[in-house]
This record gives sequence, C-alpha cells and structure tokens, in this order.
Amino acid sequence: METALLFWLSVLFLSSDHAADPIQQAWLGRSHTRDLSCERVSQAEAHRRFPATVPATAMRSTTFMDVDALVCARRLVPVGERDARDDVIVSQLGTEVAAIVGAVAGVVDPADMGEGGGRVFVDAWYPSPPVAQKIAIATRQALAQGGHRVSNLAPLLAAGDVEVLQSLSIAEALPVTCARLFAEQTLTGRDVFVGVALLRDNETQLHAGLCQKGRWQWLR
Repeated sequence: METALLFWLSVLFLSSDHAADPIQQAWLGRSHTRDLSCERVSQAEAHRRFPATVPATAMRSTTFMDVDALVCARRLVPVGERDARDDVIVSQLGTEVAAIVGAVAGVVDPADMGEGGGRVFVDAWYPSPPVAQKIAIATRQALAQGGHRVSNLAPLLAAGDVEVLQSLSIAEALPVTCARLFAEQTLTGRDVFVGVALLRDNETQLHAGLCQKGRWQWLR
C-alpha cells in the first residue's frame, strides 16, 4: 500500500514547518513521537474531512494502487499522564465508534425513521466521566454523519428508576433502562437509543446496544 499523503493536523502545530511525516521527526526523541495520536484513513475520507488540504481521489490512481492518508495530531494529554486504560480507549476511539455505527446501520436505516420523525439518542457509561463524554460525542457525530437525526441530549429516567438501577451492573441495567424509557414515553415508538459501555474492568473494547420500542439488543 502506498501512502500518498502524510500530514499533521493540530490546533498547536499548523505551520508548514510541521506538515511532515512523523517518522521524519524521529530525531526529536521517542517522547515527542509518542505524544502524537495518528489515524490512517482513505484519501476519500481525508478529502471529506479536510477538503481544503487533501485533494479528491483521482479515478486512475485507485485503479492501480490503494491511496491513503495519515492524519496526526498532538495529544491533549501527554502519554503517561492519563490512566492507561483511558489512553487505550481514547487512542482507538475512532475505530471503536466506526464499528458501533456500522452495527447500528445494520439495524436502523435513517430513511425508515422518516423526515422529522424519530430521533437517535446516545449515552455512554465509562468510569471516567470526561472519557464517557468523549465516547458519547464521537458516537453522536458519527451517527449524524451517517444520516441519522441525532439528539444532542441523553434520555433521562425518573429519579426512582435511577436509584434502582444503581444496584445493577451495566450489562443488567441497560435492558431495564430501555424498557423504562419506553414505558415512561421518554422514547417514542420511532425513537432509538444507542448505549455504549465498558462492561468489564479488565477490557478495552467498548460494547454497544440498541433500544427500540422498549426492547434492548446487544450489537457488539
């Protein structure tokens, strides 16, 4: 595979002096390189995200080779200053969210929800509230880009329900939450709720499920 485009995109480093393949900056030291968060995407995806920086895919180039782009940005939290599990989750969040959105797309077609009809609600459960917020926001954005009508708010339960659910594990609580949201008419028959959670303390894979008409199903 040929990498045709190598560039950095960062709020801290936007000058042309830094627009280079990170491997060419190896002389700055291992810590400098580790503080970069990089993601390899197709040229078509890179052009969609950054049309002013990345040219559109040429038809002839894709016939003879795969062309991709490496997008790198300076980590907001340097390596070693964040919990190890949090660091893994955040570093692979793009891949995890893409898998979740793909699973949702296999069950819910935006066209079936109708214009001005149902909405998609998203919430995330993770030990660190800031990381949970990152997960929820990234999932909402990806679903919206996929054509879904996404709410910026998470659905809320009654205080009594919350008190009961606190005694359950996340795996047990999400199906109950789904049933209660529908029973209380927080979700209509046209709405869906996507829940993303870390189910076990010793894992770094996010799990996700879908609530529709009061019925919960795990997607991954």
